[in-house]
Amino acid sequence: MQIDTHQQNQSKFIGLCSLIVQEKWNMQILSQLIDQPKRYCEIEQGINQNKNIAHISPKILSRRLKQLCLSEHISKQRFCTVPPSVQYNLTDKGEIYIPVLQAMIQVGKIIPEPEFIEDEFDLGLDH
Repeated sequence: MQIDTHQQNQSKFIGLCSLIVQEKWNMQILSQLIDQPKRYCEIEQGINQNKNIAHISPKILSRRLKQLCLSEHISKQRFCTVPPSVQYNLTDKGEIYIPVLQAMIQVGKIIPEPEFIEDEFDLGLDH
């Protein structure tokens, strides 16, 4: 039986997209930057504002921001102020995910909200 090339390509492209999507917190971070650049504390507050969803720890947020900068999905702009400050912004590569984020928002509007989500990240464990 021969594998359909179209299906093979679809699977490949979904796999490539999943490299960013599957990593916990990446999509929440990217969604915080859709409209405008934000500082670390603004990203953290935006993600942690929902009481029913697990909160991101500062350690994990810093790690994810660094990974997204290294993969060039976001950029980090430093300002020479006192105290020093930085802003994060979506890059062209990160903006590719805006339609995915918008679709996730639409799906999120119609599915029931759980009372609380708890997983290994809430317990301070990470992979």
